[in-house]
Amino acid sequence: MTLTMLLAFTVINCCIAQKFPTLKNQIKLSPMRTLDLVNPGYELSYERLLQRLFALQASAAYLKDIFKTTDFENIQGYRLGLEGKFLIAIMKVTRPYLAAEMIYQNSNLKFEGYY
Repeated sequence: MTLTMLLAFTVINCCIAQKFPTLKNQIKLSPMRTLDLVNPGYELSYERLLQRLFALQASAAYLKDIFKTTDFENIQGYRLGLEGKFLIAIMKVTRPYLAAEMIYQNSNLKFEGYY
């Protein structure tokens, strides 16, 4: 009887614990930004879960075309972003969301070509 109650409590406790995410703060590095065809560079982001279904992400990027993926030459600059995320569902591995983002970008580049 005691072992059955202990197992039942453990199962219920595990199920309740998996309903809510445990990561309230995340630091993200975006290596795929270096292959971006328009604004390549290095990006670092910080995301904070403010409520159960709402998160805010701040990001900063240093723009530099190291792999020459664009037609531009000498891309240099920075990009700052602020994104509000409404999480549609809370899952353990993936979290689908809807978002609105504001971006400020300051970049210098050189383009030689034909239109």
